[in-house]
Amino acid sequence: MHKNKLNALEKLAILQEIESGQIGVKSAVRKYGFSESSLVKWQRRYQLYGYVGLEARTHNHSYSDENNEVILC
Repeated sequence: MHKNKLNALEKLAILQEIESGQIGVKSAVRKYGFSESSLVKWQRRYQLYGYVGLEARTHNHSYSDENNEVILC
């Protein structure tokens, strides 16, 4: 596994390297140290959402008290 998270630009560079035929999927996984499932997710997100799909996603959303009231109602 890759110890540091890759940013969107790094993910895009890896995807382009694979798409251009410079490197295969298995070789990329070994070279960069991430899982094949991660690569598949990046490819799918890039196809669906473009560059924005490769950006870091946050899962812990914080909401204001006003929004919490609306959500809870």
